[in-house]
Amino acid sequence: MKNLRGIIIAILSSASFGLIPLFSIPLLTQGTDSPSILFFRFAFGSLALLLLLMVQRTSLRITAGEAARVSLLALLYVGMAFTLLMGYNYMPGGIATTLFFSFPVWTSLLMIVFFGEKFSVPVAVSIVTAISGVIFLSGLFDETGSFSLIGLLLEVAAAICYSVYMVLVPMLGVNRMGAIKLTFFIFVFSTVYSFVSAWFSPQGIQLPADHLSWLNLVLLGLLPTAFSNITLVVSIKQIGSTLYAILGAFEPFTAMCVGILVFDEPLTPQVIIGFSLILLSVGILIMRSPKTDTSSDFRPLKR
Repeated sequence: MKNLRGIIIAILSSASFGLIPLFSIPLLTQGTDSPSILFFRFAFGSLALLLLLMVQRTSLRITAGEAARVSLLALLYVGMAFTLLMGYNYMPGGIATTLFFSFPVWTSLLMIVFFGEKFSVPVAVSIVTAISGVIFLSGLFDETGSFSLIGLLLEVAAAICYSVYMVLVPMLGVNRMGAIKLTFFIFVFSTVYSFVSAWFSPQGIQLPADHLSWLNLVLLGLLPTAFSNITLVVSIKQIGSTLYAILGAFEPFTAMCVGILVFDEPLTPQVIIGFSLILLSVGILIMRSPKTDTSSDFRPLKR
């Protein structure tokens, strides 16, 4: 029953991450710029996590050294969130989210190039498979001519930012703070960075135009930001990180369904092939990872 509960929570966590396009794209369509969207997203997410930490009576004390390291991680996190969001301006949200889901492949490349991790046949196959999936999803083979180099580069940049983030979290030793507390402070610093970016942008800080925009911002901060990360921590404690990573496929699947059902995004053979190749490449990496994950393993927060 504990495993079943953990699996259900993991599916909810992954699916909620896939809802980012659902709340972001209407705001972008109305003309709200990315820094303003991120500012409200992280502000509402920070408030939700603060309430949880207060209920748990968790100490919010943080040292200067921890603050400096968390601020660096938050800079990478904001960079990831910004490029992910900007990519929605150039390609369908479902495709963009699936491209971003290739981040485990880039993480493996970073570990091989900079940290001497062994380059194995499964890694090589995963890399080739992922690159093939990226090519198909980019629209390069689409007869409609919907290829967007800018969108492709933005989503790959988002995946690389998150890969660097994942590599640095254990290296910087901030995991001793606890996952929820660390997530809260990263959201706080991300709110500050987004505020500064929005303040100095040509449009300034843009307030939502109507009640529906406010609702989208609140839900963006609560569901694919606060709720998704809280359930991530809970599910990993119950089923381990490897099984959670496998169930993480519900993230791009949800984003793809949202795009097709809500935003009338096309489902072409190229998209299906690219989607399948990305999932396959990530699955290869997951299956080659050690099966020694325990329920107490710490993993970085998600998007």
